[in-house]
Amino acid sequence: MSVRTNMTGAERTADTPIYENFVTNTPYLGTLFQLKKYLKNLRSSRQILNSALPDPNQSTQSHMHLPKISLPKFSGNCIEYVSFWNSFCAGVHDLSTISNSVKFSYLKECLSGPALLLVKSLPLTDASYNEAIRLLKENYGQPEEINRNLHISLRKLPTVHSNHGPEILCKELSTFVDEFEIIYLQMLEQNFDTNTLSIQMEIEGKLPPPILEEILKAKEAGNWSTDKLRNNLKTILKRKLGVVP
Repeated sequence: MSVRTNMTGAERTADTPIYENFVTNTPYLGTLFQLKKYLKNLRSSRQILNSALPDPNQSTQSHMHLPKISLPKFSGNCIEYVSFWNSFCAGVHDLSTISNSVKFSYLKECLSGPALLLVKSLPLTDASYNEAIRLLKENYGQPEEINRNLHISLRKLPTVHSNHGPEILCKELSTFVDEFEIIYLQMLEQNFDTNTLSIQMEIEGKLPPPILEEILKAKEAGNWSTDKLRNNLKTILKRKLGVVP
């Protein structure tokens, strides 16, 4: 058609009988109309199909929001459960751009030991993710059990000795202060009452006479608390570390 349209003069006159004969014997206009109609239907069908498919941009966005830092690990120590779960929530659980089944896959990657065995047999589905959370909380997130284990950890703190020389004393006291700090912060994280006589006596029972004497003098100022005991131990350690070369 475009070729004939561009024809002029004698060329077009000579082509007219050929064109009219072609139009008479070949009903191409009807075929062309049907092809245009078919193409229109194809475009409509493609639009419907595209609207039914997942948005690729959303998928890419999901992966962009996946955590880029190392995820927390949990092996079944109930004392570590709350800290683990808070970190996992920040990195994975609170994301709205990934499905629960994908979150469950990430969760299993974070687990090991008894904690992994607890949920390992669950199928990789959205429902299994919620069930895994329930099982973990039921087994490791009970406040009473966590409290009991924290007090056991206090009793297991190493005893500090003063009869092996100042260097050994500083080393043992440094280890003691660091380990007590971890337990103390875990108790605060659990909202447990740390200001109890039993906790203070447990700590004081691990200290050698020279350090205990300093603690008793500090008590005379009144308003004694576990937090003051903790801070006094840090002060004593800093002073002794300044003395020891």
